[in-house]
Amino acid sequence: MSGQRRSTGASDGTDRCGLSATDPAFALGVLAAVVSFAAVAAYSWVGFAAAAVGAVVLAAGGYLGSLPAVRAGSVGLAAASVLGGLGGAPPLAVGLGAWSALVAWDATTYALALVDHVGDATDRATVLAHVRDATLVGAGAVALAGGAFLVGATGTGALAGVAAVAAVALALALALD
Repeated sequence: MSGQRRSTGASDGTDRCGLSATDPAFALGVLAAVVSFAAVAAYSWVGFAAAAVGAVVLAAGGYLGSLPAVRAGSVGLAAASVLGGLGGAPPLAVGLGAWSALVAWDATTYALALVDHVGDATDRATVLAHVRDATLVGAGAVALAGGAFLVGATGTGALAGVAAVAAVALALALALD
């Protein structure tokens, strides 16, 4: 079973459930956060700090059942990708960092939502299929963007404009979740 309930024992009367450390979705979310960190951390010390804090906050948010913490950690990971790009990271590293930040956010929030709505009956296959599909869609997007960059199908200005729009869309999606 995925979504193994673990009561947080909140003192405010709500009994939020966090994810167990053995939950596959929690493990995949943390793994994706680590991949995001590894992809961009070497290119900027500010990006390193943002990625490190983002990964820790995302993992703690999943463990404690705090969606705002998961969102904040995801924003930190996404910001680290942008900072890595500004620090000279290759486009593939930036794409991998952003993609894995999105997968980390998606896996963790989806698992928390299922545990919150379904509880102990959450099916592991459902969560893993969702994470697999999100990963494949992200891989396709990174491959398409990387291919366009390598082929030179767009000029530098157009590519920068598309990247800026994508960064704003990602930030809005994470903030408005």
